[in-house]
Amino acid sequence: MKTPIHLLVTVSILLLMKLECYAQASTTTDRLSVKIATGFGDERLHWTIAGNSQGKNPNILSELHWKNVRGPLLDIGVSAKIKQRFLLKLSTKYQKTVSGTVTDTDYQGDDRTNQSFFFKANADNGFIFAFDAQIGYHFNISDRISLAPLVGFTRDQADLKLLDDESFGDQKLNSSYETIWKGMIVSLVTRFAISDRFEIAPIFSYRQLRYNAVADWNLIDEFQHPTSFKHYAKGFGIRSVLEVSYDISRNVCLLLQPQYEFSETGHGTDTVFFKNGQIENTRLNGVDRKSFSILIGTTINF
Repeated sequence: MKTPIHLLVTVSILLLMKLECYAQASTTTDRLSVKIATGFGDERLHWTIAGNSQGKNPNILSELHWKNVRGPLLDIGVSAKIKQRFLLKLSTKYQKTVSGTVTDTDYQGDDRTNQSFFFKANADNGFIFAFDAQIGYHFNISDRISLAPLVGFTRDQADLKLLDDESFGDQKLNSSYETIWKGMIVSLVTRFAISDRFEIAPIFSYRQLRYNAVADWNLIDEFQHPTSFKHYAKGFGIRSVLEVSYDISRNVCLLLQPQYEFSETGHGTDTVFFKNGQIENTRLNGVDRKSFSILIGTTINF
């Protein structure tokens, strides 16, 4: 089975080969750009469930909160301008988790009262893998300003952990929560040429998403393994990016790119799978995710 980093390399090589063939067959007015950047990312994720499917008994039964899930990341993107106007953008991102914490809290009363359980664990392993594919139309507002609305498909995957070196009986805590956000993405890229070499490009994206997650709570004997419970909900996401670039030659530019992203769901379903074969559903109150990253890299134009 391929790991996300293997998929990142494989997808990137295939994209480059495919688009290089296109570039060789295109006219001189068409343009192919390849971005390679590295940096650091910070991820947070939070969800709660209720005691039953009506959202009661209590309204918040359990709450998980991953904070400061951080690590180095690699971002590879390919952009092809076709016949001067149409634009194809493909991007992949991989972040390796090296630090982070998670808290698990249970309550017996409504509105987070009568706390019955609290545990803080490490979340310093795992990964985040993302892929976007978009197509759009590029047009110039003036000699210095251009716009490019795009639409396409987006998919984010994360492997979040609950880890602890202390033994619980004959086992150690090594639980996982794997998430997938996927759906449609709509973006607007606005480019401002400040000078002949210096350019800034605010990028705003809206994402209409479906959320799925699978958990393996390895210390809970009553649960099935490796699928202890699943989450499903519908949601949305907003992404804001600022690309700052400086041309150091005709075909190469340096890039600085901070990015902030927020995603959340509405009410959904929490489905628990017990070892005895019983399946129970309760309400997933909601999931929210926040992430920030900053990248430095280069863009090569062919």
